Amino acid sequence: MSFPVAALLGPRGVIALPGYFIADTPWAGTKSNNQWSTLTQGSTQLGGGRLATDVSASGDWFREDHYFATGTFKLALVYRKEPSQGIFTITGVSGTQSIDAYAALEALNTYEEVTGIAVTAGLKTVDVLINTKNASSIAFSGGIQSMAWVRTGA
Repeated sequence: MSFPVAALLGPRGVIALPGYFIADTPWAGTKSNNQWSTLTQGSTQLGGGRLATDVSASGDWFREDHYFATGTFKLALVYRKEPSQGIFTITGVSGTQSIDAYAALEALNTYEEVTGIAVTAGLKTVDVLINTKNASSIAFSGGIQSMAWVRTGA
């Protein structure tokens, strides 16, 4: 069975193989957000750009909907690390996944995975929130270049 490419592309820069692999470039557009709508495009960033927080305050979030099949997934995130970054908290799929984006020096194209995420089938509202930060971070900023949900098991 083959899918036409147009069927795999969603309206917000999302490529989806129904429920099994969801590659997302949040900077291409989100369902809704609170102080998280700064779009930065650039060839030095994997995914072609990033979605960043508008202000450096606690409580910034963005929201997207994705359909998931039942199974075990990993979250693969490409993002920007730097001294002013907070901790990404991702909810709405299964439990809470957290990734600390703080680093003493700026680093684009940082790749990190959260594995072993048990998911039940259905449409999920994925929320990405920055409400906390590393004790060494000077602010609550965030910048995500791409997110992928990859099914790794039944």
